[in-house]
Amino acid sequence: MTRRPLSRRKRLVFAALALGLAFGALELVLTLGGVQYARTPRSMKQAFVDDYIGWQNQNVELLHFEPHPARMWAPVPGVGLVNEDGLQGARLPRERAPGRARVLFLGDSCTNSLPDGYPALTVAALAGRGVTAEPLVAACGGYSTFQGALFLEEALAWQPDAIVAYFGWNDHWVSALPDHAFVPTGALGQLAGATVGRLRTYQLLHKLLHPPAPTGLLPRDPARLAAQARVPPERFTENVRRITARAREAGLPVVWVVAPVAPHVVETDKSVLIGHTDLVPAVHELYARALREAVAGAEGVRLVDLPPFDRRTMLADGIHPSPAGNAAIAEAVADALTGALADALTERKERP
Repeated sequence: MTRRPLSRRKRLVFAALALGLAFGALELVLTLGGVQYARTPRSMKQAFVDDYIGWQNQNVELLHFEPHPARMWAPVPGVGLVNEDGLQGARLPRERAPGRARVLFLGDSCTNSLPDGYPALTVAALAGRGVTAEPLVAACGGYSTFQGALFLEEALAWQPDAIVAYFGWNDHWVSALPDHAFVPTGALGQLAGATVGRLRTYQLLHKLLHPPAPTGLLPRDPARLAAQARVPPERFTENVRRITARAREAGLPVVWVVAPVAPHVVETDKSVLIGHTDLVPAVHELYARALREAVAGAEGVRLVDLPPFDRRTMLADGIHPSPAGNAAIAEAVADALTGALADALTERKERP
């Protein structure tokens, strides 16, 4: 007795079942074996952004972040320190109040609108010098000069009389992809990452087709290490000059703050950010030197370059100033701003 041959449809069904079972078995083996990969540098950058936003929103009540198509992330308006315009502190009208100077403070987590932050203390110090001013705080945790230059374009709509810029720390952390190369993942990419990208079989194929670059230890030479940073030194210099040029184009004086450092910065493990915690001071000085050189001799630019901080003026992480440190920065910034702001107020008063 001869069997009737299976129809083409049944053969396809059985083949699909066999393939599905084989795929399922392979997926199970790879999962149990801990196989995990499938992240290109570009998607690693997106993953870093997503992870940072998630961490911030879970751990910090005063500032929540949301994705931003150009700046990677941005403060959520109306949450904590952030007003409805996406800037920190009290909401300011676009129209200017007569007799009151407006200072734009551009920066990262070292710049905030808390009462003991250096913007508020700068305004108080200016008042003691006879200049009435109000702070416009365009700052966001984790921001580099790349993000700051983009934020500046939005903040100029509030017509400041001067700009104070304080960056440096976030620029020199090691990254899979530099900030300027960031391209947000589109809807299709997000869908693929949430579905196919989770399959271990796909991840194994991705690893075979696009093997990771040899990792090994990150270089111990500060210059070579900085070349792998979020904002490599040459880009940092470009960003500093871009911010300065944009301010000068708007007719505004600029004060650049060289981000202070304290010797105890090496006491907290920062290897995840730079590879070698003990090299943080050397790499940071490389960026401080780049800032000094970028603004040297520039018209309308002042530099606040304070001596090294200590445990009194810097918090335990060696990065964020304490209230005493913010007070020291504020006094120096007020000294640098007083003359320019007094001139700006006089000029505005004389306008018809």
